Amino acid sequence: KERSHIPRVCCEIPNKIKFIIVDNKGMSLCATEAKSKAYDALKKSGVSAVALGKGNKYAVCHGKGSSWNYHQTYDNRCFHAQMHKLQASNIKQIEFGPNNTWAIVMKSGHCYGSLLGADDNSGPLGEINKHQGNITYVGMTANTSEWIVGYGYNGWISFGLTSGFKNKLREATSTTQVISVTFGATKSRYVINTDKRWYWNNVDDTFKNAVN
Repeated sequence: KERSHIPRVCCEIPNKIKFIIVDNKGMSLCATEAKSKAYDALKKSGVSAVALGKGNKYAVCHGKGSSWNYHQTYDNRCFHAQMHKLQASNIKQIEFGPNNTWAIVMKSGHCYGSLLGADDNSGPLGEINKHQGNITYVGMTANTSEWIVGYGYNGWISFGLTSGFKNKLREATSTTQVISVTFGATKSRYVINTDKRWYWNNVDDTFKNAVN
């Protein structure tokens, strides 16, 4: 899909009616079941990073700081505690994954997270550690062992994703710079956001109409 009036997207698509699109002015278009606090945060100007999870879980970075609803009791792996330490304007992406995992990608290329996969392919942690300081995006589905890590200029490594998605990503990286990859709950639903156009699969007409 060629870009129209919305030059970038920050979205989570865990089901058919939950997504958020953000334009270059930080204004959001959404069809979401998120609770009122998420709506309130999205009404603020300068929205730059968004994540929606199961239930009431959400995180929004905006011009006045950040808002979230996600608390864990895992010491340095606690999303709530980590967000308190970070300046919202330095956050590029927030991603929620399976089994209460999460990743926060900074504009500097550093990635904070509570993630699976330190010693296996259950999650992206091992690859993030290899490319730490040069991370551009992290994508996870709702299932373990389905993830992607972007690094540098169009570098990426994935596990458990479909050949169709990987072929589409190779097509995207051959002509454009990939900014982010977002999955739904399943790996068949995805959006690839680049500096020139979007690529998507298995998204609803509501989403397509929003970007036209």
